[in-house]
Amino acid sequence: MNRRQRQRRARITRVLALAPIVVLALGVLVGFWLPPVYQTTMVQRLPTSPDAIFAVLTDLDAMPTWRRDVVSLERLPEAGGIVRWQERDRRGRWTPLARTAALPGRIEVEVATSRLTPRRWIYQWRAVDGQTELSVVEATTIENPLERPLVRLFGGRRDYLARWVADIETRLNGRRQRLAAES
Repeated sequence: MNRRQRQRRARITRVLALAPIVVLALGVLVGFWLPPVYQTTMVQRLPTSPDAIFAVLTDLDAMPTWRRDVVSLERLPEAGGIVRWQERDRRGRWTPLARTAALPGRIEVEVATSRLTPRRWIYQWRAVDGQTELSVVEATTIENPLERPLVRLFGGRRDYLARWVADIETRLNGRRQRLAAES
């Protein structure tokens, strides 16, 4: 191997050694530039009334019967008029939640602990052409600047919201079918 080949090989080795560091540094710089709050939105029209959606979303005790991601739910004492509870998922993890607003047409829920990733869900609905348009927004605060571009590049939890909307649609369809059978 001559001198020229050794120099070329050394340059290639340096480039390969520095490439991951450069990519990581660029990821961090882009992450600092991006806002820390990432929002995912899902909108679905449901053949039901706005009152039915409000009733389903405020009935905490029934949530484990229609939500795939919740195995059980335990109510916690209210704090300053804020409804609080914790949900256990299929993996056995408990997530404390608080309903910070419950108005006709809008409910806000957020994670009620500082040890988990800050998340907030905003449920809004309105009557449209004899149906109800339901909008679910999940806002996640991403503290790690390196994680921010990754979440935006590979997507957030859109699949989670899609399953949640499908679950509420199934719940409302089952309720409508039961009401039709009773009449």
